[in-house]
Amino acid sequence: MYGLYIVGPYLLIHHKTSKVWHHLSLEYYGIFDVFNYLSLLSLKIQTTMGKEFNIYYYNNNKQN
Repeated sequence: MYGLYIVGPYLLIHHKTSKVWHHLSLEYYGIFDVFNYLSLLSLKIQTTMGKEFNIYYYNNNKQN
């Protein structure tokens, strides 16, 4: 259902069914926060047992 890619400073999460891309800034969140997020995400995937669900995240890495 989901593909994970690291491109530059961003971790991209691709929802293969709806073709939606989510991105997390590794520079803003830090690598450990991102891995904590991914472990929560994988836990949520297991608990939903393959059902569709949304990923909510905050993108605070604004361009000046």
